[in-house]
Amino acid sequence: VQARQIYCYAKAAQMGWYPEGRAVALKGLDYLLAKAKAPDGRPGFVYSLTPDGGVLDPLRDTYGHAFVLLALATVYGLDQDAQIRAEIDALLAFLDTELRSPHGGFHEGLPPSMPRRQNPQMHLFEAMIACFDATHDLSFQNRAGDFFALFLANLY
Repeated sequence: VQARQIYCYAKAAQMGWYPEGRAVALKGLDYLLAKAKAPDGRPGFVYSLTPDGGVLDPLRDTYGHAFVLLALATVYGLDQDAQIRAEIDALLAFLDTELRSPHGGFHEGLPPSMPRRQNPQMHLFEAMIACFDATHDLSFQNRAGDFFALFLANLY
């Protein structure tokens, strides 16, 4: 939920709808990074927090990570902060090393589980497009293309 809120405020600021949204998004991102990123010493973001910022559910959920990536990309698009770009790269490394499925796409979460509860592939596709829009780095366009190919081959 926090990542979606960060995205919304950053996007509203980016579009000129709510200029104060930039500060709200940055404050929210600081909180998310401080509380949800590896609070238990394991890589990745925990699935949920308690109202006081403690860990409620330590699951590393791929769907949730897709929204963290979308939030990071949108905040990065505001002022191209190198620290935020480093967070994007670190999150991608976590996704690639810990959540990628050998069968294509990504597992549901860590630990992998079935049945699937949602479609993280679609939201990762969306996040890769946002990363490309924010950075103009062709590697994100290529990653988006990989998700589109996965969709055509297995989901459509």
